[in-house]
Amino acid sequence: MKSFRNQGGASFINILTLAVVIGLIITGVDFGLRYKARKRLVKAVDEAAIAGAALLPDEPMAKEIAREKAALYGIDNITIAIPVDGDYNKIEVNAQETVSLIFLPAIGLNPGDKIEARTVAERGEDIPRFVEREHSYR
Repeated sequence: MKSFRNQGGASFINILTLAVVIGLIITGVDFGLRYKARKRLVKAVDEAAIAGAALLPDEPMAKEIAREKAALYGIDNITIAIPVDGDYNKIEVNAQETVSLIFLPAIGLNPGDKIEARTVAERGEDIPRFVEREHSYR
């Protein structure tokens, strides 16, 4: 005769394992969204700064091309500063974006949804180059 006493243990372990796997998938999706948004924002700010630095010391043209480069990545809210520390051969580009997370806020976790990027580039002798690069989550 078969005993039915030990058959519930396997079901409990399967349910627990399924819950852990679903939790990992949920976390991976939201962190993947943040990572993708950060990469896009950093690339847009970097390219905008390098493109603007190539046209320095022509400040209006440098700002215009920097805005155009950032717009190619869908980034419209950038801040451009020329000169940087009194140097008219440097350009600073800042941008901030809010990432819409899907799952983590629904379960009460919010690892930060604001992404910021800042790049300073200068017009070198032959080609523009990066001076400073920063990015962060908030």
